[in-house]
Amino acid sequence: AGSAVLLRGSATGLTTAKAAGYTQDTADVPGAAETGDQFGASVHLADLDKDGKAETVVGVPTENNDGCLWIARGSTTGPVLRGSAALCGKSAGITVRGVKGYFGAALTSPHIAF
Repeated sequence: AGSAVLLRGSATGLTTAKAAGYTQDTADVPGAAETGDQFGASVHLADLDKDGKAETVVGVPTENNDGCLWIARGSTTGPVLRGSAALCGKSAGITVRGVKGYFGAALTSPHIAF
């Protein structure tokens, strides 16, 4: 089904203190963990709404045969799970026939803002 782990960092590097793990079985994360979903196959932190706090974006490329993204609003303490959303390939207008869509399989950007 998959999972994603958030590690905190500082000028001295990453730490496991206050680390948090997320799956589709985590309260307020949309969907349900199913074998083969690949939740966490791609991850990205970016200030999507330009409020100075990074949103968490997690790819779930084989969710529902078209793939999805899980998006949680950012805060000073980490992702805000309540009200988080799933955006899937079909709802984004991507249509595939006979193959999995893999929407959310890759998340990259040279403009990562923390």
